[in-house]
Amino acid sequence: MTASLFVMYPHPSDPARFDRQYAEEHLPLAAKSLGGVTRVVTHPVLGTPEGKAPYHRITEVVFESMAALEKTAASEGGAKTFAHARSMSTGGAPLFVITQPLA
Repeated sequence: MTASLFVMYPHPSDPARFDRQYAEEHLPLAAKSLGGVTRVVTHPVLGTPEGKAPYHRITEVVFESMAALEKTAASEGGAKTFAHARSMSTGGAPLFVITQPLA
């Protein structure tokens, strides 16, 4: 069964810079460093029914299994990728959430 890692980035101090770093640095690093990934879906956050959302971008990283996610999270490449996500998140620490679909 698949498992997903959602990364929720707060609004950055400089959105254009964040978007550029995300596309030019972070996605290539993640593609090179994260094993067991079957799909990455990036969601720019447009808002909520009440107005402004607390996040600028939400990324879903889908792994082939929970074991693959755990192995990647514990790897050197995973650590580098997570550290880079934190370093470019100038609006506060990103929130990392692990999910698994219901059977």
